[in-house]
Amino acid sequence: MTQVYAGVPAATLDLLRRVGTPMLALAGAREPKTVHRALTEITSRAPHATARLVPRMHHVWTAEDPHLFRRVLLHWLTTREPAPGLLPPGRIARHDR
Repeated sequence: MTQVYAGVPAATLDLLRRVGTPMLALAGAREPKTVHRALTEITSRAPHATARLVPRMHHVWTAEDPHLFRRVLLHWLTTREPAPGLLPPGRIARHDR
């Protein structure tokens, strides 16, 4: 979290431009806006990156709901598409505010 709040140097982020594999960047919908903005930084640099928010979850959403994490991961690994129910960045449901 220190890097998220302090900011990762642009030169380091620019290394994402070299990533040729599909990448799924996830954040909990109830994480701070700073974390949500970081998703845009990733997708603006990584050519094959997709970002989504996980509804009703915080930063440790993988521990909050390990079954959801498993479903999201399995869906991504088998289809290379974000799992249904994940939200595009910037689209937060009323109950997630």
